[in-house]
Amino acid sequence: MILKKAIGVVSGLLVLGVVLFFVYPKDESQSEPKPPDLQVQAGEETVTAKQGGYSWKDGNQAVSVDSADPAEDLDAGQALSAVSGAMVELDFQKPPQSLEVERKAEDGSWENQQVYDSQLELPELSDDYIYRISGQWEQGEASYAFLVKAE
Repeated sequence: MILKKAIGVVSGLLVLGVVLFFVYPKDESQSEPKPPDLQVQAGEETVTAKQGGYSWKDGNQAVSVDSADPAEDLDAGQALSAVSGAMVELDFQKPPQSLEVERKAEDGSWENQQVYDSQLELPELSDDYIYRISGQWEQGEASYAFLVKAE
């Protein structure tokens, strides 16, 4: 009789524990560390750059995410429309300590681009331009890409 009660109590506690595990909200502060998003703005239009691979640490947690080059499969439907020769602003949630910006040339090679005060100037010719960005922070590094349709 005592054994049956003990098994009933243990079973009840086990069921209660499982229910609480799935129902109780998780602490968001324990989520996986992630680098800041990059918003790209030209005029009144803003898009979020596609994030590629990154290595990031926050406190005792660290994560390394490997992915294909984010510039390889950009969605044309999410392209930033801008005027040729316009300035494009790169707005990170947290500014990087260092930044490298490249533009894909017609021959498929990558050309370094100058960035002034988180802005880069589009070419004067109307065309589609793919940009790839690498940023470094104290917490790690991340890569991004975006497409601009300059008219």
